[in-house]
Formats: sequence, structure tokens, C-alpha cells
Amino acid sequence: MDVRFYNWEGKLLCIVPRMESVNWRVYYNEVGTFEMHMSIESPQAKTLMDNQYIIAICGKLQAIVVIKTVEKHKLILYGRTLNWLLKKRVVMPLEEDNTRKNIISEVKKCIPTDYNMVMGTLPTGTYEAEDTIERSSAETAGAAIESLLKLAHLGHAVRLEKQTDGAAEYIFDILEGKETEIVLSEELRNVQELIYTDDMLDYCTAGYYLKDEVWTEYTKDDTKKGIYRFEGVLESENKTDAGNEFNEFRWKKVCEGKVKTLKLFKDYELGDIIKIKFKRGGFSVTTKYRVTGAHLWYESESEGEEPIFEEVIDE
Repeated sequence: MDVRFYNWEGKLLCIVPRMESVNWRVYYNEVGTFEMHMSIESPQAKTLMDNQYIIAICGKLQAIVVIKTVEKHKLILYGRTLNWLLKKRVVMPLEEDNTRKNIISEVKKCIPTDYNMVMGTLPTGTYEAEDTIERSSAETAGAAIESLLKLAHLGHAVRLEKQTDGAAEYIFDILEGKETEIVLSEELRNVQELIYTDDMLDYCTAGYYLKDEVWTEYTKDDTKKGIYRFEGVLESENKTDAGNEFNEFRWKKVCEGKVKTLKLFKDYELGDIIKIKFKRGGFSVTTKYRVTGAHLWYESESEGEEPIFEEVIDE
């Protein structure tokens, strides 16, 4: 497995054919990470140390190198996926506008114009927010984009792509996972070490957020009454953020496991929906999950990948 390194203009700097280990963690709607360990005696090490703005590419995986550490005889590179660039710009609060509901339009407004990013993949559906889209304070463009796309269960990515004339373009994709026919279960032998967790520790059905110095109620489930109504205090300052924050207060039903035969970008994509069948003793459950991320690793004696799943709710 080779890892190729380019500068930010898309010029190839070097190819590293051998390393101790490479770890990628990629996400549907967040910034992912990259970590690579290699010998400082490697012929490519000097090139990597001398260049400041470099991108690691391995197939469809891409990351900007943000930290370089030399430790004894080892060079360690740490990176972030290219949507990290959006965390380096700030967008201002939004003025009140009751007509502001189109999620995709608001996402496009968050992309810095001087980045010259090209719009790539766009969702096929029309996505409108249930309530007026609000932003009460300044935040990074990346955080604003994540918050907006979370409203519609969408994701995003930024990638570097070489054009036929040799020029490089940064492309912004909005990811729209699809429902697949994939079923994972230990009985089918396509997943191993399955762990199922049913967690209501932080579950809430309603909460309160402070807007304009007034505590405002946000109710997620108004059917829950009496001892079944669980309330929480939200850090949000508007209804848009409160809705997203409430995702952390859901009743979590989590499945974890290592896939044996499926490969990211070949058999499934980030954001795709699959079914997981879990069975132990007399307990059996089949649940829909969205692939919200994946951990991929390559080491001298092993390699593999472990998807990250989140239960599909209210979609």
C-alpha cells in the first residue's frame, strides 16, 4: 500500500511505499484524522520534513498533514481530512429571516469564496428545514456546515482532484447516503465481535435553551408525560442548534463490530444505511444503522476496517 504526498497545488512530492502503520478515521459529516508512522531514515522523510503544506492521499482517502513529530528513529505524521480547511474560516451570525429554510443554499453561503472550491456532488432531494434556520453567534464555516447538514441527515467532504490540464481543484461534495440491501450479522459471517448497547443514560424528551436572555422550551417528544418526561439544559442559543444538540440526548442503541468482507468506497459509502442483526441467547434485534464513519488501519502484520454506526431515527 502506497501513500502519495502532494503539495497544496497538486504537485507530487513523493511516494512512501513502506511504513510501520497508517490509521485513517473518516466521517460522514465531521473532520477525520490520519496518522502514519515511518522510519526517519526513509529516503522520503527529508522531503516530508522540508515541505510545509502537504496532503497525504491513499486511494480515495485524503488528509492534510498538520503535525510532524520526530521521535528517536521514527517520523510520525498527523493529519486531518480536507474539510478541516473549512474550520479555518469564520461565518457571521444570521439576521432574522422567516423565509430562510433551504439547507443547501445556506451551506453554499458558508464556503469561503476565495478558496475557489468547486461544487461537486449534490443531493438529489430538496431539503428544507422544519423551522427558520438561525445562527446566533459567529462560528467556523466548518461548524456551521456540519450543523446545517445534520438537520437533513446529510454529510460533506472536500477533496483534491487533478484535472486533465494538470491543474488541481478543491471540490466540495454534499454526501447523501442511500439505503442499501446490506445485512450484517455474525450468522452471515460478514461481521465479527459485535457489541450491542442500549443506553438511556443521557436521554431527554425536552429541554431549555437561552435565547435573548429568555429560557425557551424545546420539546422533542410531547407524548412523554409525568415521570416519562425527561428534561435537559441545552447550550444552544437558537432552535436550529437546539434541534441538533438534541441528537446527543437521544436514546442510543449502538452496534459496534469489525466487518470481514465489506470495503469502504467499494461495497458501501459514508452515510449509507444498512441493517445489523444481533442475536445472543434469547435476545434478537434487527436495526437500521447509518454508517457515520469508519476506522481503517494498515500495519505490517494486519489491516482492516471498522465502520461506525448510528441508529437511524426519525428519517
